[in-house]
Amino acid sequence: MKKVIVLFLTLVIAFAFFGCGIKTLTPDNGTKKNKTADIGLAKEFTSPMEWTSDGLKFCLPEDHDATSFTDCGLNCLFTGDCYDADVVAYHEYDNDGETVKKTVGKYTFDFQSFDYLGLSDWHIFVIRIAFTESRNQMEHRYYKLIYTVYGSGYPESQVEKFMKTLDFTWFD
Repeated sequence: MKKVIVLFLTLVIAFAFFGCGIKTLTPDNGTKKNKTADIGLAKEFTSPMEWTSDGLKFCLPEDHDATSFTDCGLNCLFTGDCYDADVVAYHEYDNDGETVKKTVGKYTFDFQSFDYLGLSDWHIFVIRIAFTESRNQMEHRYYKLIYTVYGSGYPESQVEKFMKTLDFTWFD
């Protein structure tokens, strides 16, 4: 019986010791704030890019690396795809945020803004547009463009600044 009590006390002391040790490794004890956008570090979208296979031109900040860049002090990533049908382009993220119409530049987009998976430091802006004017359905195209920001408080005006650079060359 003494051995059981000694073993139990040893385990309690060990857990208490390691538990305290872990807390000392994280001085903020889990209260670290999310990285927040700094509008003073906002960039201009002046570096042209073109995805000829999708008929899309756009601009990113000058110091971008492929479609990854920093803006307002936060890491950002732009991805996009063009589809022949609306299934993926228009139905992914259906339940993640309200879709509103947003006219920026010469286009009117379907636009969503939400914290991905409910995480306040992983914000997604979904920009969609459908070109269905042709009577030939084989010529219809649906674009889903994802503008991801890793941080909080990113100004929507920066996304709109980016959206002004979008040019759908197949449909002009």
